Amino acid sequence: MTLDWEVHHDCIKQLYMKQDMKLSELREVMKREHSFNASRWGWRKNLTQSEWEYLGKHITKRKKSGKASEVIFNGHVIPSKKVNKEISRHCLPKFTSVSSPSTPLDISIRTPRILSPGPNNSWEKYALQESIPPLMNHKRKRGDTDIIHSRRRRRRGEPSAQSTSLGKAPPVSVMKDSSLPFHVFVDYMESLDFANLEIDSLPLLVGNFFDSGQYFPSYFIDIPVHAEDRDIELFFGDSLDRSFQDSTSEGRFNGSFDGFYESFASILIPPKRYEDRLDANVELQQRLPSLLANMPERKKGEIQSFVDILLGPPGYHAGLCMLEVVVYLFSNRLVLRHDCKPIFQWIVDRMPSRSLSAIFRTKIPTLRQFQSTLLLYAIETSRIFLVRDLMELETSREDVANCSKYLAEAVRQNNLEMVELLLASGSQTYSTGRRSHLAICLVQTVGVSVDIAQALSATGYKFDEIYRSESPCTAAIKRGEFQLAQ
Repeated sequence: MTLDWEVHHDCIKQLYMKQDMKLSELREVMKREHSFNASRWGWRKNLTQSEWEYLGKHITKRKKSGKASEVIFNGHVIPSKKVNKEISRHCLPKFTSVSSPSTPLDISIRTPRILSPGPNNSWEKYALQESIPPLMNHKRKRGDTDIIHSRRRRRRGEPSAQSTSLGKAPPVSVMKDSSLPFHVFVDYMESLDFANLEIDSLPLLVGNFFDSGQYFPSYFIDIPVHAEDRDIELFFGDSLDRSFQDSTSEGRFNGSFDGFYESFASILIPPKRYEDRLDANVELQQRLPSLLANMPERKKGEIQSFVDILLGPPGYHAGLCMLEVVVYLFSNRLVLRHDCKPIFQWIVDRMPSRSLSAIFRTKIPTLRQFQSTLLLYAIETSRIFLVRDLMELETSREDVANCSKYLAEAVRQNNLEMVELLLASGSQTYSTGRRSHLAICLVQTVGVSVDIAQALSATGYKFDEIYRSESPCTAAIKRGEFQLAQ
């Protein structure tokens, strides 16, 4: 028996460890093809929770140092996609200090061998860079057109272009406390599979990016961006597809551009109406550092790194950076309500709702304000599928149960399906404070459907709250909506 085992040892190991064959299937194959009754042999091919925690901790540490990692288990390399999937599943952020797991004896982490650039991995050397410099950062000389516009502003009593930029906030010292909720969130994002951009087997970002697929090679080298008379424009999204209609199979662009590429910074700080593109670019470079001036840093220069990435081409890395900055801005209430729409439009277009839900399930405190505002935006824009996914989260149900503004917005949109969904999720109708969002909505909104009123009535709502000396019933009668009042 010992001799038979030694003969078939390598074959069993190949099938069980490398080809990931199940135990029952392996025994059947060995019996059918080799007439050998294989028994249990004590090999492991699955890692434990503590081992994945060990790997997640050390891979994140190596990534911060700029090192790539590959995991060796039982002499075989575990695919990076599986490693990142298991780490994101087993290693949610913790806010309490825990003892580090002991180093597993049969697991090692090493730097992978460098592959020569090819058609499938030519963009990876750029993806691993900490920041990508913006294409347009030169200063334009003040010309006759600028002087004319400046004189017109003074005649109209408008402030100059320089004075309209945000005042720079005093810089903050570098934060060394890695337990800050925002730092925990950034560390979590960096622990995800950057190459595949997946979380829980779902794509984290979708759509066309500057460095996606075959469109990436050597734009930074081939485009003479220093020429003042030439405009270069690379739009993000659907227009990206149109821009590359003349691309060759090698991915080189043979067409022509007009204008600048549109960086993610322009979503955070939209250009003014009729503003010159060069002026808008200069204003972005002035206002973005001021907007992020008080963002806590994990290391010196991190804010400038965020600024450079957001002003640069709209690539994968910039997309992740965009999400991190958006969370920071909302958690600190630095985004005005009328500025939210383009930001959320980008979020819902580029991030599947299931991927967002997976991030929110971490319950990192810095996500709460962003999640609540996103839920309200989804209701305002009648995105029922996004609302359904968000309402599966305990934190969203708590928000809906504690405040009637979400239900009031669904009523304002006259969306019966949304109203029924929120009521079924435990939405309250009466406000615990002095003002009721629902009463204000019912008094002010014209054309609320009778079905929505009946759905509210079925929950026990009496329509007797007063806003500006009127109840919803008296307001409906005054508007001539007698069926609704009845």
